[in-house]
Amino acid sequence: MSLPDRGTQHKLQMKFSEAQLILLSTELEERHRIKLLSASGTHAAAFLNVSDNMPGCSMSNAEFEIAVRLRLNAPVDTHLPTICSCGEAVDPQGDHLMNCKRGNEWDMRHTAINQCVASITRAARLPVTVETLVSQIAPPTQGFNPPAGRMDLIVTDSDFVTILADVTVTHPNPSNNQTISAAMLSPGYFAAHREQSKRNKYLESARSQVLAPCTGNFRHDGS
Repeated sequence: MSLPDRGTQHKLQMKFSEAQLILLSTELEERHRIKLLSASGTHAAAFLNVSDNMPGCSMSNAEFEIAVRLRLNAPVDTHLPTICSCGEAVDPQGDHLMNCKRGNEWDMRHTAINQCVASITRAARLPVTVETLVSQIAPPTQGFNPPAGRMDLIVTDSDFVTILADVTVTHPNPSNNQTISAAMLSPGYFAAHREQSKRNKYLESARSQVLAPCTGNFRHDGS
């Protein structure tokens, strides 16, 4: 082994941890392996380093406990209902609640993130509007039909450059009726896939309706 004279113990521990991760992932069911790989993706643990100085960026003890349980794929709460309002069964890890849009958990997280990002943007003294119909952002170019839907955030800086930003909420677990593909085993797949779908939907609208378009996604996944 080609290891430096200093830091050998640290290097050996890293090698051992990597080997243990590979061994653990091979023994897990595919759905659990997807969540493990997503938790190892870039910025997946960023919530552990967030400063609570800004409004909306802090967590209560209960919220932090749930976040850690989700990251460890542990049962979320012993008092979870067994049936969701959509009629589907609720699993102990809460994966269904993280994916279901009818049960309102998804909408609550989306709204909270949207408001938090808008608050941070206003703190930087940048004008921002929220939940604007795409068709009402600006007169589109001739022959272009804007897609249906709302743009979560529209920011205009001091140089009057318009930025269209869309908040998207994902959870690293496929639905029960979704076929698991090899691509899903890539760290951060669900966040990246959702981001690309947003770009496909709104990029042409941004190019058509604003003078200096820039699309962005504030990515969040359940890991």
